[in-house]
Amino acid sequence: IFNEDTLAELNRAVFTPIKFPDACKKVGISLKQGILLSGGYGCGKTLTASAVATLAPQYGWTVFICEDTRDLECTLKMAARYPRSIVFAEDIDRLISGGSDYHRTPEMDRILNTLDGVELKSCDIMTIMTTNAVQEIHPGMMRPGRIDTLIPIVKPDPLSCQRLVQLYAGDLLSPDSNLEEAGEALASVGMIPASIKAIVEQAKLACVGRTGGEI
Repeated sequence: IFNEDTLAELNRAVFTPIKFPDACKKVGISLKQGILLSGGYGCGKTLTASAVATLAPQYGWTVFICEDTRDLECTLKMAARYPRSIVFAEDIDRLISGGSDYHRTPEMDRILNTLDGVELKSCDIMTIMTTNAVQEIHPGMMRPGRIDTLIPIVKPDPLSCQRLVQLYAGDLLSPDSNLEEAGEALASVGMIPASIKAIVEQAKLACVGRTGGEI
């Protein structure tokens, strides 16, 4: 559950190529894409990757999870052996970060050259990366061929907060419940989805206590 702008960007840049790869190639769109999801902790970057990992195999993609960004180079080379693949790597800023002089290390150079080098040019590989600190990423990374699309994953807006409350409350709330005031209150203090879930669970506990367990 995201705000409409974020969801539109994810559908355009991520889910459309996954669902319609042949149509994309037919109109000249390369399936080799670098996607960067940026945003604070708990806003849904990892859950987005989980959704991708669930959906992609249904459309013939092989998914690779790079648990350590230091292994990204070899993971990309492994993914290149498959017809269509998606590589997911979290916290890319840990590996590709720029100091005050934007010094590039040999390790950085290998990753940057692998992402847009000759070896992967003709491969259908979507690389999805996340960061909590986009401002720390080396400028050399932030160009087409390496990062083609930057998608901010922001905190929920009032409408998204309402939908999250409804989701976590489940059958305890009527689908036509008026949650407008709750959504505004949660969004105004910058609640993240994980916090909204915790609040709803506390409300459920209060409900159980009030009713003596008769839910």
